[in-house]
Amino acid sequence: MLSGRARAGGRGRADPRRGAAGGPPDAAARRSAIGRWLLLARDLLAGRPDAIGHVILLTDGRNESQHPDELRAAVAACTDRFTVDCRAVGSADGVHDWDGTELLGIAETLGGNPVVPVEDLAALAADFAVVLTQAMTRRVGDARLRVRTPEIARIRFVKQVFPTIVDLTPRGVAVGALGTDFPIGAWSPTDQRDYQVALEVDPMPAGATRRIGWLSLHTGSGAQGDEEPLTVEFTDEVDLFSTVHDTVAHYTGQQDYADAFRRGLRAAEAGRLDEAEEHFGRAVALAHAGGNRDKLALLARIVEVLDAPAGRVRLRRGVDPRKRQPSVVHASQTSRWRAAEPAAVPAPAVAAGPWRHCGQERTSAFCGDCGVGRHASGVDA
Repeated sequence: MLSGRARAGGRGRADPRRGAAGGPPDAAARRSAIGRWLLLARDLLAGRPDAIGHVILLTDGRNESQHPDELRAAVAACTDRFTVDCRAVGSADGVHDWDGTELLGIAETLGGNPVVPVEDLAALAADFAVVLTQAMTRRVGDARLRVRTPEIARIRFVKQVFPTIVDLTPRGVAVGALGTDFPIGAWSPTDQRDYQVALEVDPMPAGATRRIGWLSLHTGSGAQGDEEPLTVEFTDEVDLFSTVHDTVAHYTGQQDYADAFRRGLRAAEAGRLDEAEEHFGRAVALAHAGGNRDKLALLARIVEVLDAPAGRVRLRRGVDPRKRQPSVVHASQTSRWRAAEPAAVPAPAVAAGPWRHCGQERTSAFCGDCGVGRHASGVDA
């Protein structure tokens, strides 16, 4: 990791909301220029090409002094150069001047880390310490997930599904005749992320088993992990091909939530209020079914929840749009799937004392001659 202070236009910037090009502290100069800031971070880190680049983007506003195309170009220029942790500051009453969609576009491209809204500034220093500690433990800065497929299979999509939803499919790079690499950023030994890979496979007769792909990890230094094979068995049994694995169902439900929320937000912004209530209601039902109280609490800022399981809501009228931003960034954040704990198997009853069976005194739980159990024999002492 590399830390330091970048200078813009030959002048230091104490206020992150000031323009990057210098000038007097008028209204134009105070407007954020996130794209320029990212390019300055890139230039600063270029002095240490051997380092694993990491930056913290702390903002309380949106990219106001640049065209959206300029910001997108800046993000593209920083891709694979460093990872970003975004902290978006708002007020204690939930009003946020930043643009959630804008920050998600940055975070998803530069590392896939969550955008974290901040409403309690007193907790910010401790949060920074955690973020920096995690960054300092990273040992690999350019990991890639490689998917190899034979001619009978094609990649449908590759997504990160934990801790945030990020579609990696457009970022795939062909490697050789069969492989495609997908960038998965910098890693430390304690990082945990989950990915979903979907393949389309040519149909075959029921009962056929075929190898349809291989997964492996690679780094820029040439290190490669073992390949994990992917095998499919074709079947015409409905119970087999229609069953969804618990892991897939868990992450699909959270992706459905994110999609419902985005649809609701677009409809609300366009003034289609009935449609917005329908989509937000589905989001509420999905959050309720998944036990996600944080998402429900944020949605309650936007809608009045009438019946959470049924997804019946009423859009709150006159709500400040700036209160929607935390929900925007939380929509793409996910909880990790964990297998259910296996049911505990009760231990065999332990005899409280000697008992008699088959004419003999017994001390074990079962008769050594006939095998009957102590309690099955009707003898309790």
